Amino acid sequence: METMTEPDGITGAVAAIQGIRDVRLLLHGQNGCRKGLLPLERCMPGDGIPYTDVSPADYYGGTAPKLERSLDALSGEGLVAVLETPALTLIGDDVEGMARSREGCIRLDTDSLGNDIGTGFDSAIVSVLDHLAPERSETIENGVNILGLSVAHKDWRAVRMEMGHLLKSAGLRLVSVVGAGCTLGELRDSVRSGFNIVVDPEFCSRTVGFYEAMGVETVGIGCQPVGFDRVDDLYRAVSEATGRRTSHAFEMLAKYRRRAYDGIVASGKSLVGKTYAIDASRSVSDPLSSWLEASFDMVVDEFGRPDYLFTSGPKAFLEQASGGCGKGVAVRYPHLKYDFVKSPIMGLDGAMYLLDGLLNRSWPA
Repeated sequence: METMTEPDGITGAVAAIQGIRDVRLLLHGQNGCRKGLLPLERCMPGDGIPYTDVSPADYYGGTAPKLERSLDALSGEGLVAVLETPALTLIGDDVEGMARSREGCIRLDTDSLGNDIGTGFDSAIVSVLDHLAPERSETIENGVNILGLSVAHKDWRAVRMEMGHLLKSAGLRLVSVVGAGCTLGELRDSVRSGFNIVVDPEFCSRTVGFYEAMGVETVGIGCQPVGFDRVDDLYRAVSEATGRRTSHAFEMLAKYRRRAYDGIVASGKSLVGKTYAIDASRSVSDPLSSWLEASFDMVVDEFGRPDYLFTSGPKAFLEQASGGCGKGVAVRYPHLKYDFVKSPIMGLDGAMYLLDGLLNRSWPA
């Protein structure tokens, strides 16, 4: 079983850099700090997260030599983002100066990462955008970006694929999924898009401000598109803002709703009166609780042992195995396993994943 450590700002910053394909992250710290980030390597497989392997003795003698050697080893691999662990910021080494003295190297500001994964992700993305200093010249016709999606989100690839398909069918061009499998070239072009479509506002509040200052408009619904109603809301908002018809999205929504209804009837199960608890951010808990209550007449647990617990993968598994809940459903990072089968919580496929968790007896995905 992997670490139960709750994701923090450091985790979010690492997720941001891991989600940009041609940027390398260098973790400046001890090996133990890196171990807590290992689940992210499964979210975005690659060569692993390089680190400087600082030892206790370095806290007295200085960490600059190890940082210099690590930067030399990564020389020529494109943009390198240096992320100090909080303890190393107390030593006083001029990491900022070392990064500035090298071409293609930036230091992520540890103090701006906050205590939650969304704030850390947001801060790191803005740091990269500030470094690139992209210029908004000609606008890309019907160009849009997706903001707020990270490699730490549940099955982010499925979300990216589904939204990319539905936006393309509306005649929109997806320029960049910022921080979720994008490239530096796509980030530079992203400021030329007309609109940003926000799928998780808790991961992009500062990023939204960066783009709005460049003239890129924002489209969103104030939460993740979790459940069929919120998916409907998102594509209506996109259609109204861009002037493009998202009719294919609504056609697919109707088909998914019908399939869901048929499956619920075939299961012979009722969720009426079942209790639930959600251990996730408001961007998830608000639309999810609304869907569970409005569509299935479920109620919030008040006794400490819900029929359904929506939480991280490891916690969902452990709580279900120990009898802490009737069924654990994984909805957030850290995840228990790699997603071979589509299992996001956002979008149309996300609604089906959640229904599978509610109506089928299985271990958390």
